[in-house]
Amino acid sequence: MTRAKRSASTSPHSSRVGSRPRCERGPRDARERYVRAEVREEERDAQKLGIRGVPFFVIGDKYAVSGAQPAEVLLGAIEKAWAERNPR
Repeated sequence: MTRAKRSASTSPHSSRVGSRPRCERGPRDARERYVRAEVREEERDAQKLGIRGVPFFVIGDKYAVSGAQPAEVLLGAIEKAWAERNPR
């Protein structure tokens, strides 16, 4: 008679399939938590700005380009922002 393997979901160290016991967690898990927090912060910032779709570009904290625009539109916003931050 063969012994049945214990599934990941019934492991005493795991609350969900695919997770690792706390003793096996390391720098990768810390990095993932950091990245998730950064993404959530950017989502909150986008909501504050009223961004509802993608693509959406904020250039120089002043100019916004929403939707698929011709390259000339993006270039124009970049040039304006550059000129304001780097006057001659």
